Amino acid sequence: MTFSPSEVNLIDGETEPTSKTYFQLCRYRWDWPSLVSSLVGLAVAGGLPRLCRRRENGRKGKMGENRGDGLGNGERKLRYSWVGIGDDVPLLMENLLLATELVKDYHKSEISPRCAMKIDISKAFDSVQWPFLLATLEALGFPAKYIHWIRLCISTASFSVQVNGELAGYFNSARGLRQGCALSPSLFVICMNVLSKLLDKAAVDRLVGYHPRCKNALLTHLCFADDIMVFTDGQKRSVEGILQVFNDFEKLSGLKISLEKSTLYMAGISVENQSAILENFPFEAGQLPVRYLGLPLLTRKMTVSDYLPLMEKIKTRMCNWNGRFLSYAGRLQLLKSVIMSLANFWFSAFRLPRQCINGIEKLCAAFLWSGPELNTRKSKVSWKEVCKKKEEGGLGLRDLKEVNEVSCLKLIWRILSGQNSLWVQWIQKNLIRKGSFWSVKENSTIGSWMWKKILKTRDAAKEFHRVEVKNGESTSFWYDHWCTMGRLKDLLGERSYIDMGIPETWTVAEVIQKHRRRRHRVYGKTEKRDTNQISHQRVLGCLFERNTYCNDGWNQAIDPICVLCKQEGETRNYLFFSCAYSSYIWQKLIGGLLGTRYTERWEDIIEIMLDLRQDRVKLFLIRYAFQAAIHSIWRERNYRRHGDKQIPHMLLAKVIDKNVRNRLSTIQRQGDKKMEKGLQVWFGTR
Repeated sequence: MTFSPSEVNLIDGETEPTSKTYFQLCRYRWDWPSLVSSLVGLAVAGGLPRLCRRRENGRKGKMGENRGDGLGNGERKLRYSWVGIGDDVPLLMENLLLATELVKDYHKSEISPRCAMKIDISKAFDSVQWPFLLATLEALGFPAKYIHWIRLCISTASFSVQVNGELAGYFNSARGLRQGCALSPSLFVICMNVLSKLLDKAAVDRLVGYHPRCKNALLTHLCFADDIMVFTDGQKRSVEGILQVFNDFEKLSGLKISLEKSTLYMAGISVENQSAILENFPFEAGQLPVRYLGLPLLTRKMTVSDYLPLMEKIKTRMCNWNGRFLSYAGRLQLLKSVIMSLANFWFSAFRLPRQCINGIEKLCAAFLWSGPELNTRKSKVSWKEVCKKKEEGGLGLRDLKEVNEVSCLKLIWRILSGQNSLWVQWIQKNLIRKGSFWSVKENSTIGSWMWKKILKTRDAAKEFHRVEVKNGESTSFWYDHWCTMGRLKDLLGERSYIDMGIPETWTVAEVIQKHRRRRHRVYGKTEKRDTNQISHQRVLGCLFERNTYCNDGWNQAIDPICVLCKQEGETRNYLFFSCAYSSYIWQKLIGGLLGTRYTERWEDIIEIMLDLRQDRVKLFLIRYAFQAAIHSIWRERNYRRHGDKQIPHMLLAKVIDKNVRNRLSTIQRQGDKKMEKGLQVWFGTR
């Protein structure tokens, strides 16, 4: 049954706008199942109110493009628009990558308690109760006509059984979704979204504890079709809460988990607690690594035993072609289509070891030159020459080493641009945090083995990365390539953020908003803020000395004697700079600058710093040395009070002098003409 554009006007007013939009976008055959599923998808994506936490589909493609999930474009829009936070990973690869991050260190015993549950749903598509599905569609706000259409699609299907090679009659079903129907995956995802909401609600209600590093993202589970991984804190009550959620979901939808096929993976839990959990709940205890979504779920770096299934699968596929008489061109075509597809599936999620790639290339070369017998001695041309372009004398096969690196670069692209991905959001919150992807250290221990592989590929990605600033809120000032000259960190050097006084983690927007001249009204333009704050509080008398504690009766056991010189009681005027320890430092720093005006009396020092008639450079040096001395002496006083290692007064004076010289050198490089003679004047008084 087909429709022409002229027949679109026959559709009633309720669906006409959506239908016309669909026919304007689509360019392939308008058959009825695709029409129904696409109309539903467009209605959900475009015309209904948002519920809870939904995200728009930021991954655009051509209509009917094959993404490997069996869904049409309309159904994909529906799926992306209505899945919850635990299901918002549209690609299988991102689900696996996120699961890999969560199960990191599961092989270790000295970690915090945690567990992962691999849930198997028994006869998933065949068990869905129709009233539950229709009630869910109604609750989500689907138009009544669409619900009626879906009711007809799922309830009018009939089946036949083959007996002795012949069909024996037809019968109707009372539940379930049709296998092979283009609409069924989308409807099943809508049903699973209810389970997602129930698990999230159980975590919010504290019936289920969050897995380590999952609370910030409110992550309780990962779901891809009927493959479910639930993550929790490893407590018995959490496992009980999860089972209660699945029991409630079974009563609503008819979807029942198969406890015999479900597996529990525990780590950091004592043997006694593990035994108690397994005795009370009919789960099988499993050990990682395990296959998840067709790929290994690893807790550590990939080894030979992990990628051996890929090698065996490729070898088996080649040997199965033994009964066919394949020409040289036929073998070449099989390598390009079948074998490369098997390898690309692994490349999409992993950075495979070089030994694995060499092994695959060896098998491919043997198959190309000798056929299914896989004789490695019949190779006539090196594999490197075979992988060149046809224009360069090769056969046009892709170099697997390059494919491996490009796949890793694609993951970096997802991190830098894919804000709708749950994997990317988890990476941002737990691994990158407040910094930039480019500033994360490679030797960090918080990420999985695959995260470390991604970090090692950053240098290759830099030359391809450019950033459009827009509002600047997501653009790193130092590390992103938003400037035409390149990355500022590379241009200005490692000390650049210190020299300019702009923190390493700031974005372009933060620099524009916070790095203003108005802050110099309170803090000196060329003065460090930490030393300025301490000296500001000291001038106002806001910092407590020991006499203050004792006089206020806070702690009568505190010794009121100055911890620096052990001679008199500690007060502000004595600590700065009448104490023998601090007076030595003050004299070394400021004696040459003040000359005959040198004093150690607090009130006189403040009066000198407020005298604006003296030379600008000299006044700045006095003020900055004053701030640096107060900051360092106060820190040394606190260190001694708490029993830390003591610094002699001669050494501390040299440290402060060096800090002042470094600051003056920085001011010189910044091009401040008013203070360009500061370093010269400072050295002249030494």
